[in-house]
Amino acid sequence: MKKIEDKLWDEVKKWVWLFQIIPFVKTVAVCNNLSFGIADEKSDIDIFIITRRNRIFIAWAFANLLLKIFKIRTDKDQVAGRFCLSFFVEEKSMNLSKMAMKDDVYLAYWISRLVPVVDRGGTYKFLSKNKWALSLIGKEKFEVSMEMVKGANVLFLVRKFFEFLYFGFIGNFFNKVIGRRFKGKTVMLKLHKSDRRELYRNMYRKKVSRGEEFDEEVFLANLKSFREKL
Repeated sequence: MKKIEDKLWDEVKKWVWLFQIIPFVKTVAVCNNLSFGIADEKSDIDIFIITRRNRIFIAWAFANLLLKIFKIRTDKDQVAGRFCLSFFVEEKSMNLSKMAMKDDVYLAYWISRLVPVVDRGGTYKFLSKNKWALSLIGKEKFEVSMEMVKGANVLFLVRKFFEFLYFGFIGNFFNKVIGRRFKGKTVMLKLHKSDRRELYRNMYRKKVSRGEEFDEEVFLANLKSFREKL
């Protein structure tokens, strides 16, 4: 598995520059199986993006277009090794407790294992808004690595150009127009169709009861076991 994960992380490093030019982005982070350390030969690279207020749909449109142009986004026929734009939130809606279910151990662990690759002040704000998750995974604070985050380069001019172009009422207009396809969603886009958090929680709680110390090994073993059956 390690060789597979190394290959996927090499893809992330290869394309970080592309995520750096997406306008109105506060944070881009790798999430799900790759960040958990359980990726396999069928795995894609899930991406979580935090955007500025009232620009979530513009950021989504740019990210979607860029990944399609370079043919690195997942589609029906090609998933493994490609990028999946799985989750977007606006900076005003970073507290995910609003979408958490009871004893949402999966979401809590997911938050704790995010790996930022682009950061413009969003990562630590996001974690500070989600301290509620710490108790579910038996931690006192989040431990996040910023090693994958690179400093600004000349490409920031591309991003700045589009942010200037879609500034003010023009940006508000296009954000609203693009957002019509999402049928009323305004501050959060969860683009994975399946939500297995309840299933994962129940699988885990069959082996580790509430009140017991969080067992990461058992938690990940359950995820691996489920994936192998798909």
